[in-house]
Amino acid sequence: MTRRSNAISGYGKNLLQPYLRQQMQLWVPRDPLFQMYKVMFPNEVELRKRMFRRKKGQFLVPRPNYQWCIDGHDKLKAYGFEIYAAIDAYSRNIIWFYVGHSATTALSVLKQYLAACDAYGLRPWFLQADRGSETPLVAAAHWNFVLRSQGRIEWHGQVFQQGKRLKDSYKAAPSTKNIKIESWWERMLHVSSRQWVEYFGELARDGDFDGDILEDQIALYAVYEDILRQELFDFVEAWNIHRIRLQKNRPHVVHGQPWMNYHYPDPQKACNWGIPIDRYVLTDMERPLSDIDINSCLEPDTKNWCRQFLTEIGFDHVALGSSRDPDKLRPFRRFYLALRDHIIRHIESGQEPESLLERAAQAREDELGDGDAAEQPIIETSVEDEHGDDIEKISDDDEDSDSSVGLTA
Repeated sequence: MTRRSNAISGYGKNLLQPYLRQQMQLWVPRDPLFQMYKVMFPNEVELRKRMFRRKKGQFLVPRPNYQWCIDGHDKLKAYGFEIYAAIDAYSRNIIWFYVGHSATTALSVLKQYLAACDAYGLRPWFLQADRGSETPLVAAAHWNFVLRSQGRIEWHGQVFQQGKRLKDSYKAAPSTKNIKIESWWERMLHVSSRQWVEYFGELARDGDFDGDILEDQIALYAVYEDILRQELFDFVEAWNIHRIRLQKNRPHVVHGQPWMNYHYPDPQKACNWGIPIDRYVLTDMERPLSDIDINSCLEPDTKNWCRQFLTEIGFDHVALGSSRDPDKLRPFRRFYLALRDHIIRHIESGQEPESLLERAAQAREDELGDGDAAEQPIIETSVEDEHGDDIEKISDDDEDSDSSVGLTA
């Protein structure tokens, strides 16, 4: 794992301790740890105070797996890195988290959702997303699960039956109404990803990165993909095990650790609203996606070629922490520039591997193209329910994002 001395500069009191336990196996009392943090990062502490003073609204859902909120984080999209995630609206546990080159394509989001359903063995009672072009296929997949399995929950003598209408299980609404995931993106931006947004922006302003120049994109992927993914996943792990405080002025907020509240809710207060999936339906939807790689930004040959050069110039010693990078605010910049120049010379020479640009070029096409011809046959999105609604007609109407849609007791 990479070590950057300022990787935790945005972490607050409640995230520092679980991060050190999870990543460093260090047990340090919370308050003394935060006192040291305030000395090291005084500007970050003041920024957090200003950020979290605003008045917050209420968002109520009954139990775990009642609602997953999904959305993309676009702050790093200009630099070729796209991010997508799902959060459980009750526990605030992160269900899945993706960093790659095609987060906002419909096929990528569909594959992420199906992988999560496969791993958990269930689908949420309710799925909420924005109206982006990447959501119709995942909406159709979720609805397929709903139509093939009965949504029925019994708890404390009450029976809740899920309807078969589209809006009984899925809702497309503006990002401003997707409160849980938008709030979490804001925290991630402040704690972890903002450093990268600012640094990559500086590269672009200095003329050292242009997303339309493929050798720039390849070098950025080769140097920063694994580092960025690791740091963001570290934040996700720290978030899931950090403790949410009991708030006197917001008694509706579920306190405790998100991971524990999701997997082991208090049986007197909550039950699991997840509905087991039909494995045959899952297999049918996964089969056309089996050859689509959404995990790596570069082709294996290209990544290995770049890795060999980076090893030769000493990148591993700095990335793994055995040597110190003298420029904390511009991490690994000299390696990025050296690799970029090496790629330019390689392309001009016409040497192998000739597929050097293939995956990076595909990432650019994913961003600029619509991809409808490839995506449409996988799941039919024009099937109507008994009310004449189909996937592409979903609207947010006047309903609130926290309403208990599709429940009959």
